Amino acid sequence: MRYYIKRLQRMQILSRFVLRNHVFSIKTSHKCIAFTFDDGPSEQITRDLVDLFEENEGKATFFFQGDKAEQYGDCVRYAAEHHFTVANHSYNHPRYVDIPCAEVMQQIERTNKILKDITGARPTMLRPPQHAVSQWQALMIRIRCNQLIIGCNIAPTDWALSSPDDLAEFLIHAAQPGAIVCIHDGYPNTLNALRKALPALHSEGFELLSMDEMLEVGSVSPYRNININHLHS
Repeated sequence: MRYYIKRLQRMQILSRFVLRNHVFSIKTSHKCIAFTFDDGPSEQITRDLVDLFEENEGKATFFFQGDKAEQYGDCVRYAAEHHFTVANHSYNHPRYVDIPCAEVMQQIERTNKILKDITGARPTMLRPPQHAVSQWQALMIRIRCNQLIIGCNIAPTDWALSSPDDLAEFLIHAAQPGAIVCIHDGYPNTLNALRKALPALHSEGFELLSMDEMLEVGSVSPYRNININHLHS
């Protein structure tokens, strides 16, 4: 019995440790929101997103894949030079829960090196593809990579979008202080939706912050409460 109690206690400690390294939103009364983009960079839209946020006096965060960063390094550099957060989204987008932990580490470190070679800085944050990561993998990421895992609490299915207006309206109404939005680089309709949503949020008093900035305005909320809007094509 003592063995099982001690094992349960170790599991509880592990769970708390892993949760502290996994951010889903920021606890703050400050009216701010973080837009994060997965699956880039893309040939043109990455630059367009940077320019759009700059026009609205904001920043954002890009979770770049290593293989695409090798192809579109100039886009990665463009984001970094404009002080957007550049983060890790694996090398070629496998689900981490479907591959061995050693391969997960290779995916992360390979991409870290690519992004550092381009920007001069090693990423301090990452997002597993499809947000799929086991507790053991999350622990290894914390110990071996020393990187914060960024989740989200607003995740519309923008890749299945048929109407930019639908996505824009969803983003405007779902916005809340400390929210982290997960959408995707490379989709023209997502870019077009943001052309409407960002000015509206800015006019409502929301600051559009990068994850680096968000972590400075409040405390980490490690509890998942995802607001998903399924849009149909």
